[in-house]
Parts: sequence; structure tokens; C-alpha cells
Amino acid sequence: MTKKFFSIFSIIVMLSNSLFISYFSYIDYISLQKLISNSLISDNSVSIILETDSHIILKDLTTLIDKHNDITIFTELYNNDDLTVWGIYGDCKFKSNVYSMIEGEFFDKSTFNNKINTAVIGKNILDTNNYFLNNNKEGYFKFGNINYKIIGIISSNISNMLDNTTYINLSSENIKNIHKLIIDGHDLNGINNFVKEIESKYKIYKINENKNFMSRYIFNYTDIKLLNLFIIIFMILIFIVLLIYTIYSFNEEIKIKWLIGLNYYRNYLSLFIKILTLYTFNTIIFLIMYKTVYFKILSKIFLNFFSTHLIVFNLASITLLSISVFLYMHVSNKFFYKYGVK
Repeated sequence: MTKKFFSIFSIIVMLSNSLFISYFSYIDYISLQKLISNSLISDNSVSIILETDSHIILKDLTTLIDKHNDITIFTELYNNDDLTVWGIYGDCKFKSNVYSMIEGEFFDKSTFNNKINTAVIGKNILDTNNYFLNNNKEGYFKFGNINYKIIGIISSNISNMLDNTTYINLSSENIKNIHKLIIDGHDLNGINNFVKEIESKYKIYKINENKNFMSRYIFNYTDIKLLNLFIIIFMILIFIVLLIYTIYSFNEEIKIKWLIGLNYYRNYLSLFIKILTLYTFNTIIFLIMYKTVYFKILSKIFLNFFSTHLIVFNLASITLLSISVFLYMHVSNKFFYKYGVK
């Protein structure tokens, strides 16, 4: 194994790993941007409005939500440039990097069941008149003449939209009737079933809102298809280059070992160990580099750490490369070097 082969092989492996991690980090960043710009409401959400002669009684609504494991409802209670207040109730499960933005806690079902008025506020709210400390130095958010105990503070470091937003529990006593709901969850079927259940009891109509204006400017479904296609093509090209270069570099060694009568499988095993060692070494080096960059830069914008994805990707790459080299050796041994090295 020459220094030249080691260097070029390492560069190709590092390039493929960099492209892989960049792709996942970019997708994660865009996904997080969309979620933040839409007040943590996902693209799965469905908006409903009750007809003028109907309204949902909050107690009935919360009872209905408690029957579903994957439903979160939002209702906008106040909105201006400096402060947006959302009422929230339900499952309240978000992507892991959302929770990394929160100092303290976010809502869960136990929070709603304890009947205490609670709030999760954006960090900019700390500088407004809505925020105050009680005699015990506990933070409270004042809204509608009701004081909500602050259980968490959101610091997005990305968007003032979320940092100016406050969430209060819909089970608080001062919120009685609701006329518009946004129903969210991870499962579209679950959301649709929940909407049908509400529809069977109340007069409602669904509305199609422009849920996420960010999609129009930075990412849409056409973009993701083109990006996925580009990444697939580029990764295939990188793999082909790596395969051709590996075979080219070891071709003379393979022929010499066949010439001296080395067993076919021992020849392959020797080559496989070299490839595995080199690939593993580069993977470890790249993981160390990625971890350093992540904790110094990427973690500050709340991206996920894709170490598991990277390891699986490299295992798949090693397997595919090894199989491809094995097939090459098998075909060349059977057809080209059947009667000795040419």
C-alpha cells in the first residue's frame, strides 16, 4: 500500500463522508427552520374553524384529545409584532433538537393534568412587561389578567419569531371557548381521524392555510427531489471512482499473487483486510473531525448529531466496495486469468 494510494483513497472517502453529512445537516437545518418559522407547527397540521353558531367547549375538547396519543392542538390567542401567544394541549412531542432550544421544560400530559397555569416563553419576553418575578424569585408570564408560571424558556438563536412567542396551557381556567384550532401530530391518519371525530360532534370546516411561508423561499418539494437526485448521482460517481481506483491500484499485486500460486480466497482476504483497515481508519478520523465541528458550530444552531447515520453509511460503503472487488476478482480469475496471468 503506497502513500499515494493511501492519500487518494482517504481523500475520496473523506469527500463521500463530507457530502453525506452535509446533506443530512442541510435537510435537518431546513426542517428546523420551517418548524421555527411556523411556531413549532408541522406541515402535517390541519386547521379547522367552527361555524358561527358553534363553539368547542374546552373541557370536551381536552377529553377528546386524551383519547389520542399523537395529537397536539394549537390555537392562537394573541398576535402582534413583539408577542405571539399560543394555547397548546396534547401530546407535545417534537424533534429532539427542538428540546435542545428550551432551558427548563416543555409541556407534556402531566403538565396539563396538574391544573396549574403554566407557560413556556421565548427569551425576548424576558424584556417585556408581561414577565415578572414573584417574591420567591420565580418567573411568571402575565396574560389576560392571569399569571402563568414559567416552566421553560426558548432560545432559538435563529429566529426572533420563536423568541417572541409564548405557549400557555389550554387547560388553564381563563380559556373557555375556542373557535379555531390547528391540529398537529406525527401521523396523518391519526390527525384525519381526530378531525373526523370533531366533525361528528361540531359544525366545522377545514381551511387550507399557507402553513409555512419559508417553504416558498428556501425549500419546497421540487427542491428536495432535485437535491436527492443530485446527491444520489454524485454519491454513485464517487463510489465508482473509489472502486476503479482501488482495483487499479491493487491490480498488479493481485496478478503477482496469482502468478506465485496464492490461494484465490487468501488473495481476496488479504485485499479485504487492507480495504477494511483503511476505510475504518478514515471513518474514525472523520468522526473525530465531525464531532469537533458539531460541538463548536453545528450544535449552536441546534442541528442533530448524525454519528449513527455516518457509521451505517460507512458500513454499507465498505460492504458494497468489498463485494464489488470480490466480483471483479472472481470474474477476472475465471475468464481472464484462468490459465495463468497474462
